[in-house]
Amino acid sequence: MAKRYKVLMIMVVLAAITISGVILYSIKAGRKDQPINFKYTFAFIPHQKYDPYWVEVRKGVEDVARKENISLQVMESDWVNEKAQLDFFNIAILSKVDGIIAHSYDKPQFTDVINKAQSEGIPVITIDSDSPLSSRSAYIGIDYNYAGRRAAEALMKSLRGKAHVAVLLPNTGNDARIKAFQEEVHSAGHVIDTIEKTDSNILGARGIIRRIFREYPDINYVFCTDYNDTIGVAREIVDLNKSEKIKIIGFECMLKDGIDSEMQTYIDTGTILANMVQNPYYIGRNAMIKMINHKKGNKDGPLEAGYDLVFTKFSE
Repeated sequence: MAKRYKVLMIMVVLAAITISGVILYSIKAGRKDQPINFKYTFAFIPHQKYDPYWVEVRKGVEDVARKENISLQVMESDWVNEKAQLDFFNIAILSKVDGIIAHSYDKPQFTDVINKAQSEGIPVITIDSDSPLSSRSAYIGIDYNYAGRRAAEALMKSLRGKAHVAVLLPNTGNDARIKAFQEEVHSAGHVIDTIEKTDSNILGARGIIRRIFREYPDINYVFCTDYNDTIGVAREIVDLNKSEKIKIIGFECMLKDGIDSEMQTYIDTGTILANMVQNPYYIGRNAMIKMINHKKGNKDGPLEAGYDLVFTKFSE
């Protein structure tokens, strides 16, 4: 019993050190090259660290933070980790930050932690993925139903015969986009042969689509809702010399410096039929502007004019 107690205490101490490390790192990172007297301290909890989309979102958040003299606590995991995100929410609440900007999920545990923050006077703005049943202050991101319908429209416009579709969706992806896409495709009398979950990994997507082509030889369209999946599928289709037979409706993020060059090549050569394009830099930027407006009491005020939160573009 004494031994088990000792082990338990060690685990508690290690956990405390880990949590403290996250807080200290975040505060230090937020204060780099910034004045001491901050207007507010906000926590930013992205989906993951290395994905190009979230790198751009973070740039948008950080640019506004620097301009507006905001202390930013960035709490992030290297890869997708729902438990870590929930832990970061609780750390931000314990830190008594002035606001939280965070990727979220439409799941009870995220609804609960957002409601907890709101009940303690900490406004939460969800970004890119929403918790609509929570009391969050605002959501900044794509209308997934609209995106799904637009993707289906792009498919219909290109059809020469019957569509057989494979859908790739990240494990943590938003199912609303797929549901809207399915409804449109089915209502037009076409077939979605399979919907496969992925790890949002280029190599993994290549393996999954290779197996799908073996199991469903009639596939002539692939709908990807993730940047890495889109790139992985495009590479596999090119390597298998299937670009004429199989077309992709994909996803990309508009980088601040322009469209990803590899993605543009697949569009130019016709491997990718259409792409849904989001501008993550301005999503991050506008989330910060919205939070600042909220703190100033302008809770229903407009974001800075001149930018769409999300826009959809299709290659011709």
